[in-house]
Amino acid sequence: MLSRRLFLGLFSALLSSGAAPHALVAAVAEQDGWTAPSGSAASAFKDIRRRAGEAGIPAPRAALAAEITDDYDVILPELVDLISALDRQRGELRTPSGELEAALRDASELLGALTNAERSPFADDEQRAVRRYEYEPLRDGYLALYDNCALRPERAALTNWHIATLLKPENRGRYEEVQKRLQVPWYFVGIIHSLEGSFNFSAHLHNGDPLRGRTWQVPVGRPKDWNPPTDWASSAADAMALKKYDNQPDWSVAQMLYRFEKYNGFGYRSRGIETPYLWSFSNQYSKGKYVKDGVWDSNAVSRQCGAALLVKELVSRGVIAAPARV
Repeated sequence: MLSRRLFLGLFSALLSSGAAPHALVAAVAEQDGWTAPSGSAASAFKDIRRRAGEAGIPAPRAALAAEITDDYDVILPELVDLISALDRQRGELRTPSGELEAALRDASELLGALTNAERSPFADDEQRAVRRYEYEPLRDGYLALYDNCALRPERAALTNWHIATLLKPENRGRYEEVQKRLQVPWYFVGIIHSLEGSFNFSAHLHNGDPLRGRTWQVPVGRPKDWNPPTDWASSAADAMALKKYDNQPDWSVAQMLYRFEKYNGFGYRSRGIETPYLWSFSNQYSKGKYVKDGVWDSNAVSRQCGAALLVKELVSRGVIAAPARV
């Protein structure tokens, strides 16, 4: 059996190259990680959608593509939208069927495996990095990058999908629940959710690990008080409090961007590039990425929508008020 680290490394490399992962053998993530598909991601998705249809659950209209492929950009929105449809159907039923529960579980499992293969691992040792990169010396740099940040036209469709998914009432409601608890802006929580979990409410906000147990990747063993299965919002609140983001009065642009970068780590600065965690899909980032723990690939390109770009798009579309400059 492949180890989880080996599987994610192989899967990430296959996704980055555009190749279909047909050669992957069945692999189950170690400890409490996600179960990987035995064949291609597209085949696994189509099987889940077929089973949902046979159980009488209508599949959502295709988000961006007519044909499902193993390309991360293609399968991500289709899978997330399918999970939303299944979850919505479950909420409407007094007694959800076993078929619906199984399809929802398997879809969340597939999304977790895909996300962990694509998401940026923590980019540096946290304590050392935070000491090296204090906020004040970085503030003006954040503002300059933000002011000149522009969406890459070829990424417009997927960015639009990210915005629409953030704003789904059922999603925004969960983010607002965390805001009420901790006074963290709902959209900040939602953007972290997109980057760490691809909008998977079966995943911890800390790092995308499954909610069925405590986190086993960095940060390890969170939340400390955890008796699964329990709710996503409690895990999300723990993730925000762990970073000391709760009840903070300053959510200005630069402070917010600093907190986003701190969440993922400052390791990209030593590489001389702007972190894709903030700037992917924008003119401020082109390539270079940590593809797994401690492994740098100067040619890998992030396929996640950056946090700073999403904030700027939410402002430009009138969804949120422009955060303060200072």
